[in-house]
This record gives sequence, C-alpha cells and structure tokens, in this order.
Amino acid sequence: MCALLTTILSDKSDHDTAGRCEIVGIIQRGVEYTVTAAAPGLWKWQFRIGDRIVSGKTEARLQLLAVRRVQLRIDRELKKAEHK
Repeated sequence: MCALLTTILSDKSDHDTAGRCEIVGIIQRGVEYTVTAAAPGLWKWQFRIGDRIVSGKTEARLQLLAVRRVQLRIDRELKKAEHK
C-alpha cells in the first residue's frame, strides 16, 4: 500500500523496522506533514504551522482516507490562522 500511495502522491514513503508504513514529506498548501500507521486502521499524523506543531490520530481503513483527513485538518488550521 505504501508503494501505491507513493506513486499516487509522488512523494517519499518508507517502512520502519516494525513494518509500519510511514508517509513523509507530503505537502498540503505549503505545510509538510507525516502520516504513520500506528495499528491496523489507526493512523498517527503530525504537521507544523509556524511555531505550532499539531498532531493526532485518525481511524481509517484506507491510507488515502487518512491522508485526506490530515489535509482537511491542515486547511482548517490555516483558515484559523488567517482570521487571527
């Protein structure tokens, strides 16, 4: 699945020593983020906007769905930052 996502997103994907899939270096609206499989159906993610690091978890059976949820979260955080 990691190879498929790498092809689709044209970004870097790696497997760590535990066999989990990690997607690194993905950029959404100038914000770089990572998505890592924590358990089957559970994904950990992290991104930074300015000095603020935002991280969390999302439940999704499909890796692409987890990535899309992180992208939507980045969009929301950028809109919040605009209004301040």
